[in-house]
Amino acid sequence: MIADYTTYLQISAVSTFLYFIVIQYVTPLLCELLLPKSKNLLPKGDKLMIANSFVSGINGVFATAVALYILLMDNLHEDIFWSNNHHVQVLASIQSGYFIADAIAAILTPGYPGRNTFLAHHACCLLALFVITTWKVFAFHMCIRTLNEFSAPFFNGRYVLAKLDMKETRLYVINGTLFMITFFLGRIAVMPIYYYAIVSASYGEGYERLHSGLVVAFYGVGVFIDTLNVYWFHLVVKGFFKYVSKSSPHKKE
Repeated sequence: MIADYTTYLQISAVSTFLYFIVIQYVTPLLCELLLPKSKNLLPKGDKLMIANSFVSGINGVFATAVALYILLMDNLHEDIFWSNNHHVQVLASIQSGYFIADAIAAILTPGYPGRNTFLAHHACCLLALFVITTWKVFAFHMCIRTLNEFSAPFFNGRYVLAKLDMKETRLYVINGTLFMITFFLGRIAVMPIYYYAIVSASYGEGYERLHSGLVVAFYGVGVFIDTLNVYWFHLVVKGFFKYVSKSSPHKKE
């Protein structure tokens, strides 16, 4: 089933509204109720970052699961460039809503840490999603890139645990281990599959229909991101083993 563009705009609008309510009101309220009283003295920006970390982690699990399902079940490899897949369009619309809501919440929050970098990242994601939903291209690419979110729960967990002064606990080490593993699986291990599929399809009719500017922009950004991913993974592994080697053998529970 292929819906019209208006349907995807409506999905994105509903997603934006629901995510904004959860980010701005629901998770901060839960944090107020569940966090230790001493942590409620944190600046508002930090508390919203903690709340956003929970939402980002949940969204990461959802997006990764859906993208993996689509890759396994919807035969995107038959046309990796022009597969007009309804499930991909719905996922892109939902993720657009998430990024818009997250950006609005950051803009409305005084003292939000790293706001400019955060907004620049979200703007790039929204631009890519706009291309995908408008021109109905790169469905396969989006699903592969969405697998990057596999490590989001543990990346955000690291931030939350650090803010809660739990960097010396066993839980922090376990979270760091899972972050390193999921980062590798979601960002590094998929690279050979991704680039093999692209090279294999680069001489077909679908590739020839792509505008040269679109190819340069999309793949240029992709190579840049993957270069960063390799560099970041190096830092993650280096930091993890450095932390473990310097830590006390007896961790707090």
